[in-house]
Amino acid sequence: MIFHVRATRFCTAIVLRCWVGLAFAYPAVAQVRAPSQSVDWTDLISFRPPAAIQRAIGDRDGRWHVQPIENARGEINLDYYPLQITRLPLRDGRRLSPAQFMTDVRVRFGDIIDPSMASFEAYDAAEHQRFISAHPLGAVMVFHIKGGLTGGTVNSGAVVLSEVTPQRWRFSTVHAAVVGGHPISGTREWSLIANGDGSYCFATRAADRTTGPIDHLMHRVVFSSADRFWLDFVSRVADDINAHGGEAHLDPALCSHQRLDWSLVQAVFQPTIPWVSPLEVDQGAQRQRAMWTTSAPYRLAHSRK
Repeated sequence: MIFHVRATRFCTAIVLRCWVGLAFAYPAVAQVRAPSQSVDWTDLISFRPPAAIQRAIGDRDGRWHVQPIENARGEINLDYYPLQITRLPLRDGRRLSPAQFMTDVRVRFGDIIDPSMASFEAYDAAEHQRFISAHPLGAVMVFHIKGGLTGGTVNSGAVVLSEVTPQRWRFSTVHAAVVGGHPISGTREWSLIANGDGSYCFATRAADRTTGPIDHLMHRVVFSSADRFWLDFVSRVADDINAHGGEAHLDPALCSHQRLDWSLVQAVFQPTIPWVSPLEVDQGAQRQRAMWTTSAPYRLAHSRK
């Protein structure tokens, strides 16, 4: 019986990943190359959530943990999607400050993304209130990736808001109860950097790897889907800025992604924050190696949404 259930979940995961491929797979949106300007991923590759965030996630129950990038599989994805902003937008007739702009993008994140590609929501009502508050650190959110023949949810993954500053915020992937494992392990950042001439560079970048065996098997689909999604996201941010009294320009030639062998970045993988519990990390690695056994039921339940 147990074998039958696990085999069913395994086959379900394969089908769902293939549905994602049917929905998203097409030629890459940018060449696999380094950006024209220097971008250093060292801090993002080595990033770990603060100990307090790790404890808050791990203390929920035995099914929760941050997904360590070092326990994941295959190549590391390093992507970068910048947007040049000449003038920040208006809200209620007032020009947003850099910090206000970043808060605005974060709070309205679910409204900005293309609803035909994905939806974005809080794990529960309490997490929603935390996410939109003045102190959102630690909020747990969930991405539902859409695709397949019906356009319903075919994949889901939870993230924790693991860092927040006035002009930068980061999501780190987590294994969560009900949701299961996120298909990738690592961290994605959104930032706003002043160029020195009154303009700004808004960008999202990531350092992540596929999590489990099925994710790794489908790594081309997983990452090509992400490439399309994040290029579309920054394009939508540009449209939103231009529609609200600001001025922004997206040059796709400046966007890039690289897939590198994990061994090539080992020298720069130097985390400064330890994992709170080595035992927890070991257990997390075991869950990551066989995450298809826990994630499929949630994805099935949401596939008709």
